[in-house]
Amino acid sequence: MDFCYSTNENFAPHIAVSITSLLENNSSREIAVHILHSDLSEETIARLSAFENRYKNAKIVFHKIDETRFEKFALSIDYITKETYYRYLIAELLPNVDKILYLDGDTIVNGDISGLFDIDLFGVYCAGVRDIFIDGSGYKKELNLDGLYINAVVILFNLAEIRKSGIVEKLFNLTGKNDFKYQDQDAINIAFNGRIKELDCIYNFKRTHQKAFPEKTASAKIIHYVGPNKPWKRFSLNRLKRLYFKYERILWKKIIKM
Repeated sequence: MDFCYSTNENFAPHIAVSITSLLENNSSREIAVHILHSDLSEETIARLSAFENRYKNAKIVFHKIDETRFEKFALSIDYITKETYYRYLIAELLPNVDKILYLDGDTIVNGDISGLFDIDLFGVYCAGVRDIFIDGSGYKKELNLDGLYINAVVILFNLAEIRKSGIVEKLFNLTGKNDFKYQDQDAINIAFNGRIKELDCIYNFKRTHQKAFPEKTASAKIIHYVGPNKPWKRFSLNRLKRLYFKYERILWKKIIKM
């Protein structure tokens, strides 16, 4: 199973917590974690590489990105950095990988998600969870979209289909010519429109889902701490923030101190 994160030096500690949660709960298959970056220090790379010592089924692979390819892209959300655009390059960077799960660093994997990799993605570019906030806001009309609009924090990419289509060029063109409100999330939904498979919300479970589907809280597999108030910040109100600290403790006890 191939997974991908994108990070910078400042956010690396939170990526490490997410990776810990992923590896703690998914020991049934071999796992490759691909980390896209442009500024990680040698010390941080060494610390993240230490996961391989603790989890024998894991391999950590680093991909240094030429950030100049993204320097003209708009950043309209103050707590999101340019690294969010790096995922446009996944299909190019990993020519021998056909399916990969992209995760933002503000996620916790709280269960076995190997079943995601058995999902049939024939004919679609990706699979993701419907963004119910966007659905209720009327924003899709501004983008002239009438199909499924997904939240881009968790995306199961069909890299084989993406490489066949040349859709990456469309992503770059859309982003370069538009100042989208939700940045690469808008570009991905526009470029992939009509060829996105919907996943159950348990794979990108936000605060809005806790309110809309409280019965699914216990079975949520990927927790997403959406917005600027992350669990590690003082005023986070997310009731599931305890899971972040659970895996942070495991990180310090099992990996960092080792």
